[in-house]
Amino acid sequence: MEKTVTLQVALELKRLLTEEGATVCMTRTKDTEVSPRRSKASDVEELQARCDVANTEKADIFISIHMDSFSNTEAKGTTGYYFKSGSAKSRMLADRVRQGVIDQLGTTSRGTQTCAFYVVHHTDMPATLVELAFISNPGEERLMNSKVGVMKAAQGIADGIADYFG
Repeated sequence: MEKTVTLQVALELKRLLTEEGATVCMTRTKDTEVSPRRSKASDVEELQARCDVANTEKADIFISIHMDSFSNTEAKGTTGYYFKSGSAKSRMLADRVRQGVIDQLGTTSRGTQTCAFYVVHHTDMPATLVELAFISNPGEERLMNSKVGVMKAAQGIADGIADYFG
């Protein structure tokens, strides 16, 4: 299930970054809603609550971690997204994180693409949404449901962040 895998990756990423001296602000650390309205929040309220966490903390970057899915089980690969009218820094962050994940997981590159996803539009800092792999692809699903896959995905994102900050 996507939310389980992505939360595991996020928690491992936090551990890696903290070990390197970074201050990490998480929108969530367990399987719960972020909005104070909890299960009564609309989708937009929940997404805005995630943006509010980053904006209030004045984070340097925002990374949203996801698993892709498609009706064709042969679809595979890693994609980095940034807001269609976003900054060059957002594009660079999306590109570096995508490449870091590919280098660690060995997934196919689906490129760095523009989008209108809420969380990359409504954050005040460079932001990316990364689709690690396809949970609908049996091979990629197996990989991401393994401890090794989770650790490699987190390391790939960490590597991409390190490349971004140079």
